[in-house]
Amino acid sequence: MEAIKQLIRKGEELLTGRKRSSVFKEIIVNAEALENRVAVLEDGQLEEFSIERTTEHQIVASVFKGKIKNLEPGLK
Repeated sequence: MEAIKQLIRKGEELLTGRKRSSVFKEIIVNAEALENRVAVLEDGQLEEFSIERTTEHQIVASVFKGKIKNLEPGLK
């Protein structure tokens, strides 16, 4: 479990470009056949909760989920 937390912290640092602050963040993922649930905790308090059902298409805050079929050479 601690190894997963360290990987998540490293990923956060890479994505945000900054080191973690003194706030302890925890991401909890529950993945099942019909539904995935993700909770983000900051210092033990729930900050974000999301449910994604595999039977539904989901759009969250103008972020689209999809697959890339063709990538222009200049974007690689």
